[in-house]
Amino acid sequence: METEKKPDLRELIKKRDSLEGTKLIYKIKRLSIINFIFSKNYNELIKLMDGYEGDLSLWSINNSKKMDSVSFEICRLLHNFAASAITLVEHTRLFADKLEKMELMEYYKKSKESLILNDVIIFMNDFRNYYLHYTLPFLNHTLRAYPIRPVALHVIIPQAK
Repeated sequence: METEKKPDLRELIKKRDSLEGTKLIYKIKRLSIINFIFSKNYNELIKLMDGYEGDLSLWSINNSKKMDSVSFEICRLLHNFAASAITLVEHTRLFADKLEKMELMEYYKKSKESLILNDVIIFMNDFRNYYLHYTLPFLNHTLRAYPIRPVALHVIIPQAK
């Protein structure tokens, strides 16, 4: 009696990895990692700003080092957020370029058309190019007191001259 030869596990994995569906799953997983990085950077930036909003102790002359520390951290998180936003856009574009034969390409094209003129996307791209090719933004701190409104922390990026 002849025994049936069992396929080698390595060969099965190699065959599975060569399938178009498997390649697509891996690409989607990589995109999900980039999306995770982008979301995490956004959440960290918002959490930091929310955490110091209304914190009048930052304005004390005795806390200038704390104010500098917060400013540096805001710059770092803005940098990470902008870089990850552009990374997500570029990797999504590369992913979509390979969808020519799939129904998803039509959806991507429609979405791209609506997003290409989005002010936030244009700003993020310009902001990323500004800090990458020119300089980090200068953060300006202003304390304004209004009788009814709470104190707020804002990031204002002055226009380059």
